[in-house]
Amino acid sequence: MLKNKTLALLAVSTLMFGLSACSSDADGPDSSGASSSSTGSSSASADTTDSAAVDKDAQLDTFMRSAVADGSSAAVAVDNAVGKGFDKADAQAAAERLGDGFQFAADYQAVGYLESWYFGGARSEKLDEVRSDVIAHLSELGFTDLEAESSASRITLGDYCDGVPEYCELFFDGESPDLYDMGTELDSYKPTE
Repeated sequence: MLKNKTLALLAVSTLMFGLSACSSDADGPDSSGASSSSTGSSSASADTTDSAAVDKDAQLDTFMRSAVADGSSAAVAVDNAVGKGFDKADAQAAAERLGDGFQFAADYQAVGYLESWYFGGARSEKLDEVRSDVIAHLSELGFTDLEAESSASRITLGDYCDGVPEYCELFFDGESPDLYDMGTELDSYKPTE
């Protein structure tokens, strides 16, 4: 009787050990498969993240080009981009990628300011005052000191003064300011459809 019980216990122990081994073997591939699946998921997630980053940069570049075409300063464009939900640092980087684009926008605004002088009948021989007024105007629009000073430095006095020094003509880049021509050039910054 004791011998039969011992044999029975031994048989049960052997059976349990076998089941345990089978269970261990079964867990191995599943665990490995889960790991492989996780790796694949991480790779896909990375690709999606990279794609999203590219799309965001493209959207910001388009946004900034539109801002230049509108004659906006980089500061105003960045603030507007942040208002649309973009990150400020990303928006600033996009503005920097345009190079001299915002300088051209500053020139456009300077020419517009000079044209307003003409339409108002105001011409002056005091070039320093004119330049100072233009710098102040551009600063109010959000352009940097460097951009404002660069635009103002390109304002000169023409030779024709109608015989009255106070009515000397004001030039921009050596020519009478033409806002229409400047606007046409500014349109080149508009994003292509």
